[in-house]
Amino acid sequence: MHFNLLKSYDFVRKDLAVNISYRHPSEVVYIFQMVLIALTYYLAADISFSLYVSSLMVSPIVFAAAGIALSAVIVGGSKFWLGVFFGQFAVALNQGLEFPLALVVAFIIGFEAVLGGYLFKRLKIQSTLETIRDVLSFLILIFFVLQPIGAVLVNSVLWLGGILTAEHFASSCFSVWLGNCLGQAIMTPLLLSLYSFKVNINQIYYKALGLLAIFIATYIVISFIFSFNSIAISFATTSLFLILYAAQGSVFFVSLVILLITITTLYLTKQLNGPFVNDGHILLLDLNVFLLCLVITGLLVSALLMEYKKALSNAKESMENLERLASVDPLTGLFNRRVFLEKLNQEKNRLARKFNASTVLLMLDLDHFKQVNDKYGHRTGDLVLKTFSKIVLENIRILDVPARLGGEEFAILLVGVTKKEAEIIAERLRIQLANTIVNHDFFSVRVTVSIGANLLSVSDDIQGDIELDRADKALYDAKDRGRNQLCWFNAS
Repeated sequence: MHFNLLKSYDFVRKDLAVNISYRHPSEVVYIFQMVLIALTYYLAADISFSLYVSSLMVSPIVFAAAGIALSAVIVGGSKFWLGVFFGQFAVALNQGLEFPLALVVAFIIGFEAVLGGYLFKRLKIQSTLETIRDVLSFLILIFFVLQPIGAVLVNSVLWLGGILTAEHFASSCFSVWLGNCLGQAIMTPLLLSLYSFKVNINQIYYKALGLLAIFIATYIVISFIFSFNSIAISFATTSLFLILYAAQGSVFFVSLVILLITITTLYLTKQLNGPFVNDGHILLLDLNVFLLCLVITGLLVSALLMEYKKALSNAKESMENLERLASVDPLTGLFNRRVFLEKLNQEKNRLARKFNASTVLLMLDLDHFKQVNDKYGHRTGDLVLKTFSKIVLENIRILDVPARLGGEEFAILLVGVTKKEAEIIAERLRIQLANTIVNHDFFSVRVTVSIGANLLSVSDDIQGDIELDRADKALYDAKDRGRNQLCWFNAS
């Protein structure tokens, strides 16, 4: 009885352990993620309201929390809407909304984030935003779909709840629309590029001082140099920073520069300094236009340069592929005759400069290969050629130069080897091929190879084509002596 009780206890203990180890952690992680999103959303909203520059607006000019909400749902899916919901609910209560109104507003913002994540995926927008198509689709999504819906729904709730009057309905809709659009256009690319691991941590480290310098420079330029009010000059100045970092080919750094410039501009304007303040009055329209131009230009220029760099990379890759095709035999993957002769002459020049160096040239010809083609067909013959090429590549070093000169004729440049070492390599090739059976279309084919070898001369007077002729003569000697053997060139 006691033993049975112990077994039952042990079974229950193990079952509990399984439940704890496999179910509990996932729930804890999800709750932690929701709390983290809610807190981040709340803090971003609080910072945005601290840069609030107009008492006539319901929403700040840049509502960064909207970008965090959209990024969270794009990355984590619709299940993350709960974090957005609680974050917005806390923000609404903190702004003085009653519980029922705060609940409805939070639900609308959560719904807007889920809709944005769904449409982002449906439109097949890449999270890296590295193409003009992706950037334009993203901007159209937030400026003309998400925020018009969100602004109208939120302000309708505020109007029905008696918070907003009818005469201020249109201006409040514009305020919410603009603030959320700018928040998403700035924060979402920044967070998505960070999540997609397109950011090099070393780049962040080394460019941190550069970004700090940009921040200080922007502050000085806007607050001290410009004593006049001009969107064009402000935009031209800040655009230099954007182009500088867009040239680095990173959406992350462009978005980060936009964020720093935006924070600096809003802070100065709130302190009644900078180009968007005239006689103590904030030029709100000018400020809005400036920030809109800044965000749109930054993202488009970054995407344009990324596409340009990608086009250059593709062109370079195409050129390399063309060069490879022009230098490699398409059937076997070995070098062709032209490239082999170039490398042979290069090796001749190297030998003329080096003391006590040696290189061996092998000429190889598959015995009775024409009979293979005639009896078994060219497809079987091609398979034999590829099989032999594979054997060659398996038995030589990376610095050696193998080539198919044409038909069944091959050549190998054994760089820096002695006559004895070359004999070992050549014999290994010959024996391995002789012991290899090529099976194709119910046929079993066995071939051999004759090899002519030539120890390259260090004399400048003897060119590469002459060295090739000497190895070819040795090859014919091997065939005359019965094939399937190695012969060396003998000058005598």
